[in-house]
Amino acid sequence: MNLNEAKQILLNSRGDIEKTVASEMLKKKFSYETFGKEIETSVLDLLIDVFNKAGQKEIRKAKDKNEFPDLTVTLSDGLLAIDIKAGNHYKKSKGRWTACKNSNNDLGTIRSWPEKLKKFGGDNIYFVFVEYGINDNLHQIEAVRIAPFYKFLDINKKGLLKYRKKDGHLRPKNFEGNSKINSVAQFEPLFITTAIERAKSIITEHIETIPKEQRNALLDELKAD
Repeated sequence: MNLNEAKQILLNSRGDIEKTVASEMLKKKFSYETFGKEIETSVLDLLIDVFNKAGQKEIRKAKDKNEFPDLTVTLSDGLLAIDIKAGNHYKKSKGRWTACKNSNNDLGTIRSWPEKLKKFGGDNIYFVFVEYGINDNLHQIEAVRIAPFYKFLDINKKGLLKYRKKDGHLRPKNFEGNSKINSVAQFEPLFITTAIERAKSIITEHIETIPKEQRNALLDELKAD
């Protein structure tokens, strides 16, 4: 089996994933805080079964949540990375539930993405995004979306990839929003510019904490490099 065939099988599994998640939600009352972690096993087991039935046996599950991706499929012409994400259409703040447009998932740090791209290639990393609605009165699946990772990314007001400042985690677009990045060719220059701008922002923010003489020595060292 090649990459294109595997991607099509993955895309075609969306309906089965929706049915599986809906079935699990009927069997058990999930907490909004742990739903994503709990449902992941069922989704991965389903995908492994789907690929196995199609004759694809070389599939590896991540050993834990710190390993990327959740599922690696070894194919005749490369590797397919599949990572499961989940987001609630509702958030609880000060004891009150409100609808939200974005679950603000962590989609990997800026520092981590070059290694992922080198190993798998930008067009071979897919997210399976399970959207759900859980609050005090609701307990339901909203949608399952499957696409290359870059189609889930958001762009900030500066025209850069949206990320969390403190750790550089990339952030997703709104649930119902159109994809703002539609190809690896569009993603790559955006990523490079975003990484540079974040680095400059961190340096600018912290350089004043360095004593002047050490600061000047550091700047001279950087210039020499």
